[in-house]
Parts: sequence; C-alpha cells; structure tokens
Amino acid sequence: MAYEHFNKLFSGARWEALRKAGARTQRPLWASTSTKDPRYPDTYYVEELIGPDTVDTIPPATLAAFRSTARSAAASTKTSTSPSAS
Repeated sequence: MAYEHFNKLFSGARWEALRKAGARTQRPLWASTSTKDPRYPDTYYVEELIGPDTVDTIPPATLAAFRSTARSAAASTKTSTSPSAS
C-alpha cells in the first residue's frame, strides 16, 4: 500500500513538471526488516518491501538470506550493499 502510494506520488504530469524544475525522488525507507519471529523465513519482510527506488536497512544475515533466495515481490529490483548509496 505504501509503495503504491509512493509510485503514484512520483509519477504523472505533476511529478514530471517538478522533476524538470529540479525535484528529486524521495525514496521510501524500510527499517527493521529482519524477521523477529523464528516461524517466519529470514526474508519474510524483505521480499515484499524491496524494490526500485527504495532503501532498506537490511541486517547482514537477512541480506545473505535474500541473496541466496533472490525473490522479490517487485518486478525489478535495485540493491546496493554500499552504506553511502542513497
């Protein structure tokens, strides 16, 4: 739901006019996406939240689990392990 709102907000004629005037996309930040309940897979939240133009404060163990399964609800993904990527 939040990602759908984000996509609507940063698309269309209004956004294109703002972008041409110098506006930049403010990306959603998903925080604390490690799984706390041992009954759920390590990637339970990440698979649903990771996607283009998003930032995730993914813990190393969750990142390793995601890399091994590489499933995402998004059609395409952009991932970075660089702490300076923003």
